[in-house]
Amino acid sequence: TDLYGGFGEIWLTYKFLDETSLQLEWMGLNKTATRLAEASMIKFLLPMQPSCSLIQYDTKVDVQQATNKSSYFQRGVDTFSCQTSLSSKCFVTLNVKSYDAPIACPILQGKEPTDLPFPAPGDSPPLDGMAYNLHNNVWDTNYIYWYP
Repeated sequence: TDLYGGFGEIWLTYKFLDETSLQLEWMGLNKTATRLAEASMIKFLLPMQPSCSLIQYDTKVDVQQATNKSSYFQRGVDTFSCQTSLSSKCFVTLNVKSYDAPIACPILQGKEPTDLPFPAPGDSPPLDGMAYNLHNNVWDTNYIYWYP
C-alpha cells in the first residue's frame, strides 16, 4: 500500500442503538492516492431474492425501474429498503441510511456490486441485496484524496 493499492487500515465500528437499529461506521486510513480504477463498497445481502426500494427526494422508487439508458448500478439515494421472506410467517425488512455516501448499487443474484456504469440488465433481474459505494476513482472524479 506504499505506492498504490488499498487502505493501510480499515476500521468498522458497530453500535446497537436499540433492538431494531444498528449504527455502522466505516473508516479507511492511510490510502495512497492513485489514478487506478478502484472502489470500496459495503454490502447488505438478504436471502430469498429480496425486493428493494430506493428513497430518492422523499419518493419511494422500485430498484428495478431505472430510467431508460441510465446506469442501473449506481443510484443516488437518501436511503434504501429491502424486504424478503424467510418463510410463510417470517418476513425481514432492512432499511439503510448513509450519512455521507449517496450512491447505492443493486447487487444482482450471484454477482458483486459494481461502480461501472452499465445499463439495466433486462427485465427485473433477481437481486441478492444492495451496497453503498463508499469511494471510487473509476471516472477520476469523486475521489476523496483529490480534494484540497
